[in-house]
Amino acid sequence: MKAARALSLDPLPDVLPTAEWGLRAHQLSADPTMARLTRGYWFRKPEHYEPAMHTLLLHRHFRQGMSGLPITGLHALRLYNLPVGSTQHWVNPALGHAHPPRGRAIASAMTAPHLAWKYYRPTSELGGARLTKSYGLNPLVGPSGCALTHPIEALAVAAPYLSSWRIIACLDYLLAHRIQVTERIWLKPFDREEVIRALSLLPPRSRSAERIARLLSHAVERTWSSAETLTRLLVLKNGFPPPSMNPLVMLDGRERFPDLAWTAKRTALEYNGNDHAVDIRTYRDENYRLERFRDAGWKVRVLTWQDLKQPDRRAQWLGWLAEQLR
Repeated sequence: MKAARALSLDPLPDVLPTAEWGLRAHQLSADPTMARLTRGYWFRKPEHYEPAMHTLLLHRHFRQGMSGLPITGLHALRLYNLPVGSTQHWVNPALGHAHPPRGRAIASAMTAPHLAWKYYRPTSELGGARLTKSYGLNPLVGPSGCALTHPIEALAVAAPYLSSWRIIACLDYLLAHRIQVTERIWLKPFDREEVIRALSLLPPRSRSAERIARLLSHAVERTWSSAETLTRLLVLKNGFPPPSMNPLVMLDGRERFPDLAWTAKRTALEYNGNDHAVDIRTYRDENYRLERFRDAGWKVRVLTWQDLKQPDRRAQWLGWLAEQLR
């Protein structure tokens, strides 16, 4: 299991009533640096603002009087730091996946606060938040002391907006990471049995639960990033045998973990994201590591996002892989 921190949005901005800002509501509304939380309350957007912060502040503002109102859906997954987001136009056709039922609405869903209610539905004005009845799974403590619905419940709520590969990437993440939600609290490791148990507690005819259960069979332990998930799915779609994900390889007396590997053939695919290009130390260490693999007789192909995206470049590395796995 890898360790992963949940998304931290601290420090959170102060939420103050209109009068304390010294301006009228229409003046605050016209200021692009200000955001309205709910009726009569505003906050100034910090540099690290993102839509999940609005949901977190709204939850914190109302949680005392409304039985908690845990955060759910896309924003809960975002705060768990799961790899949710939109899907580029080329991905679903390349994988042979259907588009998600509400995929076109994901941009608006990512900006709208989303809270869950359990015993009664609040009738108060909640700052434009969407309200969903909780499935009853126990909420968990999240960043800044907020309450987040259980990751599987949040995934079921978000599933209509997510492409299949995104759901698989989220399941991969849960199977591979222990999530640290606060300084002292870690989520216990997830395994398939726990995911299946959580799904069994959802409504028996839930289309989202059925979809997640079906896609769970495509999730693989030790997949450490969503790019690794997508690379693996492209490999399988093109008829190659399943790779081992981040297997342990001893090299120079040290533990090494190639991203996707066919160890019997000493062949590996490595995905290099933006961090490899931005951080010069990461870039140098990665190149040294790859060369040591090659010195040890491994055949390694390094991929970037464009290698996955562009059909001609994708065909080239798939052709290379076919040669190595003969």
